[in-house]
Formats: sequence, C-alpha cells, structure tokens
Amino acid sequence: MGEFGKSVGAYIQAYRKVLKITAIVVLVISLILLIAGSVLVALNRSFFDASLDLSIDKDEAYFDEEEATAKKIFAGFALLATGFLLLLVTASMGCTILECGIFGKLVESGSK
Repeated sequence: MGEFGKSVGAYIQAYRKVLKITAIVVLVISLILLIAGSVLVALNRSFFDASLDLSIDKDEAYFDEEEATAKKIFAGFALLATGFLLLLVTASMGCTILECGIFGKLVESGSK
C-alpha cells in the first residue's frame, strides 16, 4: 500500500500545480475582462445622462450614434458579467486547491 500511496501523492501534487497555474491564468483573464468592461461602461456613461427627448427633429445619425453607444454599454456589461463569472470559477478552483492540499497531505502521511 505504501507504493500506491506514493503514486497517488505524486499525482495529487502534479494536479495541484496544474490547478494552481490554471487558477492564476483564469484570475488574470477575469481581472482583464472586469477592467475592460468597467472602462467601456465608464467611457460611455453619458448615454445614461441623455435626455429622453425623442422629438421628431432629431436626425437618423443621432439615433445611429445612440445605438452604437448602447451597444458599447451592453458589451461593457457583458464583459463585466463574464469577468465576474470567471472570478467565481477562480474562487472555486482555489477551494479545490485547498481541499486537494489537505487530501494530499493525508495521503503523504499515510504512505510513510
């Protein structure tokens, strides 16, 4: 049983390293998405300040510009949501790393 415990312990150590690297990469990606989404929303926040005057004298170019701004706002919120979800995934990966670390220590102590 000692040899089996050592091989399982080695597998868990390798799994922890890969999981830790993956968690760091996903965390960086989620932070980039959160920052990009925040910038998009912040740069186009004047869209929310616009008056709701939809009089007939506004030309089509005005509405095209407003539509483009609305699309940027939507993209910003989509980036924020995706970044937040990836942040949650990273948090769950961190919990897995901790659990795996405790389990790995138990296997290592059992193989001695």
